[in-house]
Amino acid sequence: NVDAAGLKAAGVRVVNTPARNAGAVAEFTIGAILAETRLIRAGHEALRRGEWRGDLYRADTTGTELSELTVGVVGYGAIGARVVKLLKAFGCRLLVADPYVQLSAGDRADAVEHVSLDALLERSDVVTLHARVTPETARFIDRAAFARMKRGATFVNTARGPLIDYDALHDALASGHLRGAMLETFAVEPAPPDWPLLKLPNVTLTPHIAGASTTTARVAAAMIAEELRRFANGESPLNPVN
Repeated sequence: NVDAAGLKAAGVRVVNTPARNAGAVAEFTIGAILAETRLIRAGHEALRRGEWRGDLYRADTTGTELSELTVGVVGYGAIGARVVKLLKAFGCRLLVADPYVQLSAGDRADAVEHVSLDALLERSDVVTLHARVTPETARFIDRAAFARMKRGATFVNTARGPLIDYDALHDALASGHLRGAMLETFAVEPAPPDWPLLKLPNVTLTPHIAGASTTTARVAAAMIAEELRRFANGESPLNPVN
């Protein structure tokens, strides 16, 4: 959001506050997974339409508990690692795909598996994205990636919109290949009112709010204050950008 190179040339130091909202996004992700897999969104929307969806209780319609599901976490940074930590409490099988990091000793001891992206897509009942946007990851969840996913799988993105091929996601949802999806961020924000994904009944959309919490605000303020203290005392910054 700032011209870091220009500020460096002008002698202005830039710092940021990485991972300030990791806890908020991780918690939001758990909520998103539950909303989709346990039909919370579907039941809510039906009631708003005046429909009592008793059929959502049927065994051939209802969702499966997380304890019986395999959840694939794409990206093992500050947020992905926290999502893994929270999901352990549900007893689900956990897969992680990230070619640039290794699992912690604790996660290895808890039987979290470090696998390739293709293996994760093929084995997961739920796929949740937590990768950064880079030239390598831009639109890397594409038509081929969705095709690799299990029929009836759930897809969650609380990371960044440009990671996804939205036309491919729309087709995977409309065809029933994916049971549902939850999207928190978008390549274009605000999302256009005529966006095809807004018309589908099996997708939940929120306006880029996963990182918003009062805790995030307090953590960010404390991190900024510490950087200012260090600057005033001639100490090196903790999180330099330029």
